[in-house]
Amino acid sequence: MGQSLTAHPRLKPRAAYTLVELLVVIAIVMLLLALLAPAVNSAREAARRATCGNNLRNVALALHNYHGAHDVFPPGFVSQPATTPAWGWPAFTMPFLELTALYDALDVPHRRLVDLFAAARGKLESPEIGLLQTRLEIFRCPTDTTPDLLPFKQAGDRHFHAPSVPIGFEPATSNYVGSKGFIDNPCQIADKKSCRNTGIFFGDSAIGVPKITDGTSKTFLLGERDFRCQAGTWIGSRNPVGSGMFGSYMLLARSNLRLNFPLSGAHNTCTEGFGSAHQGGAFFALCDGSVRFVSAEIDFNNGNGRFPNPSLGVFQRLGSRNDEMPVDLGMSP
Repeated sequence: MGQSLTAHPRLKPRAAYTLVELLVVIAIVMLLLALLAPAVNSAREAARRATCGNNLRNVALALHNYHGAHDVFPPGFVSQPATTPAWGWPAFTMPFLELTALYDALDVPHRRLVDLFAAARGKLESPEIGLLQTRLEIFRCPTDTTPDLLPFKQAGDRHFHAPSVPIGFEPATSNYVGSKGFIDNPCQIADKKSCRNTGIFFGDSAIGVPKITDGTSKTFLLGERDFRCQAGTWIGSRNPVGSGMFGSYMLLARSNLRLNFPLSGAHNTCTEGFGSAHQGGAFFALCDGSVRFVSAEIDFNNGNGRFPNPSLGVFQRLGSRNDEMPVDLGMSP
């Protein structure tokens, strides 16, 4: 007996999306992405800010550990003749930042920075230059956009050119600079008193807590500097006795320049002060080890450039350890 055939119902073809429906779906997706993007960017910046503040806090802690071992904070820089590169405070802090291997390879205690360049014999590919171009995450703020090496693209950019330095050398970037104080003075080798300033770091400085007479919770230790202000470097100073942006301000900043000071053709801009890529202000470490976010609108009055001066603003007073005019922060944490 033959097998009977059963008719199957005809499957209805699946209806295709119309062009209008596809455009509506795409528009909805794009709208959702547009709504979500600010929240995602805000969350990312919040994470970057947290990392930036934590890095600064760890550097401040390392400086306090240095102080515990030596009874003073490290020198802002080692005073040397003009255009003679010299180590600065970050290099001396390395053993307290778990960077002992790099510290030993550079031989910071026994070899001058200029001698390290001499060993490179003018070659950018030398091991010595490689060490000086090491990216150190602890000295970088994730919000900042400065490349790993401090770029020299055109005249006016911060650079590390000196007779002993290989042509084309670019140093490793740092976003954290020490507080030099109020006075924009050079550091004359023949007169070491000229190196002195009102902050914590300057030429051959040896500032201990007892010398911070305004109070450790009312005095800047470190602050930020970003790409717009040409950042800085952890290796030291190209011209330590110089007062311009190509000298000691490669790793220090002064407080008689407004935070995020507008750029201009002159050198006395934020290239010698503090600056940040964060919205509304910058992170600072105080001499008690705490880290605070300082508003860019903080009270600022340069007091006609004179120090000490009762009319100086809160920002200037926080940048000096001994103006006998201590101020409460009055800042957002």
